[in-house]
Amino acid sequence: MNERPFGSIQLDLDGYWVLADYFGKKVPNTDEDPAFVSGIPHYLDLLDQYQIKTTFFIVGQDLKIPAKRRLVQEIHRRGHEIANHSMNHLCGFGQLPFEEKKEEILQAHQLIQEAIGEPPIGFRAPGYDFDQEVLEILESLGYRYDSSLLPTYWGAIFRAFDRIVKKGPVSPTQYALFPYGRAPLDLYPLDYQSPWKKGKRRLKELPISTLPILRFPFHGTFALKGKLPYFHFGLTLFRRYGGVLNYVFHALEFADPVPGLRIPHTVANHIPWEKKKDFYAEILSAITRYYRIVPTRDLVRLRE
Repeated sequence: MNERPFGSIQLDLDGYWVLADYFGKKVPNTDEDPAFVSGIPHYLDLLDQYQIKTTFFIVGQDLKIPAKRRLVQEIHRRGHEIANHSMNHLCGFGQLPFEEKKEEILQAHQLIQEAIGEPPIGFRAPGYDFDQEVLEILESLGYRYDSSLLPTYWGAIFRAFDRIVKKGPVSPTQYALFPYGRAPLDLYPLDYQSPWKKGKRRLKELPISTLPILRFPFHGTFALKGKLPYFHFGLTLFRRYGGVLNYVFHALEFADPVPGLRIPHTVANHIPWEKKKDFYAEILSAITRYYRIVPTRDLVRLRE
């Protein structure tokens, strides 16, 4: 009997204030954020049920809120990895000036280190929007991996859709550039000038999993839209033709509905948790049936 291959599950801990800001609505960052109040507790319970250790990408501003900081510390105490998701989750991250990108990464880095007592070694850019400068900054800080690349040909379509929903501009490098669709569905050393190609740098890239051949996104948000048949089709295709599984969720996907709080289309927050719970349990059950899930830091170390 063949041993199950190693894989990774990651969660972007984007609070409601992050998503609201993206869609042009300014809301305060408080300890009443549904991503933290119900989303993370629900998610942690499921992880405990399936005995999974995963990776959480944290926005630095949330660590300034005492209740949120305590929850991140609890996540760390439970053996999960805490990784860097920038300080303010700014749109158009790859288009920012070099010094601003550096400060966004460094400030979050320092807050994470202060909160959990160790530095993060992994990073994801907001909106999967990164460039060569971001990778150079990560290398200078001793990071071991980036996980910002969405290996899809469909980035331009997703940007066009967001422009319609937002009724405003979207970064031309958000989601993915067309060549990213040629990236390996695997953990690989980076070529900073052409990050969709294998290179010789110490910093590794673990792309977000997409469907082999089709290169359509294969993560929690799209599973919510496509339902379980889409997920099982994607998992079957990935097991046959893919490389290293890196399945991604967002915290608000697990949150309870909040009366009067309208969250945009991406997280199906209108669905009660009791209806979503079985859906996510089926996803985690299927993934752990075929993969040995470890935090991304461990996956990187295993491949070194």
